[in-house]
Amino acid sequence: MENSRAKIPTPEKIAAAIETIDHLTAWLQETGLSASAIAQFKFNSLASMYPELRGIAETAKQLIGVTSPLTEFGMTVTELAAVLADSLKFKIKPDVVNKALVVL
Repeated sequence: MENSRAKIPTPEKIAAAIETIDHLTAWLQETGLSASAIAQFKFNSLASMYPELRGIAETAKQLIGVTSPLTEFGMTVTELAAVLADSLKFKIKPDVVNKALVVL
């Protein structure tokens, strides 16, 4: 009878995957992304390469999220409309901005 569980990749394969992911991560570091966002990218990439590691990757990402939550920042549609109006030098109503955001 064949084992129905997914075969975990060897440590050598995981190390090679991590090395590849680390090379790609260098580009992300240059963009100024936070360390927690980059770590989540690494775990997503590893899980994509080896789906049998998805559970471990999700557990690690949850731990990262608890200890280093990604901050949310933004503005209301009214605030965005005011910024656009200042930049474009004409009045823009928030409902127009909202409709444009829905289209986008």
